[in-house]
Amino acid sequence: MSLIDERFAAEQRRHWNKYAREPRSQHREEPLDPRAKMRPEGKPYAETASGIFADVVALLPLDDGEEIKKFKSRLRKFTKTHGPLAVATTRDDEGKPLVWYAVDSNDPIATDLLLDQGAASSAFAKVNGDRSPFEHAYAKRYERVVHVLKGLSHRK
Repeated sequence: MSLIDERFAAEQRRHWNKYAREPRSQHREEPLDPRAKMRPEGKPYAETASGIFADVVALLPLDDGEEIKKFKSRLRKFTKTHGPLAVATTRDDEGKPLVWYAVDSNDPIATDLLLDQGAASSAFAKVNGDRSPFEHAYAKRYERVVHVLKGLSHRK
């Protein structure tokens, strides 16, 4: 995990801990970080299909260090069970790879961890003839995720 991602995670923890300590009357409606409102609330993929794929996806977006550790251990279990290329080749019923869910939840830390495990090829492959996860992040203007993905993009 890069230093930028660690700082971003620490910034998010400080932000949410600050609001947890404030009385309700002082609570701001607008988040401090304008990108924070682009992240989904809660765990939108918690109710997906069963199995190891769903166990990994259910953690997104990652909120704290404990979830990052749990995500890493589930990724290791996933690759140990299905093989070293499974992170890049395994798709759900809709044809979406693991990295698509990390991108869709605007989670640069999870995206970076998946790319480290070998999901780079699926990050630039189109999903069902539509956009690739990289194009999806770019269209939704997820700057940090796009920055992580650009580090592995093909150079001409």
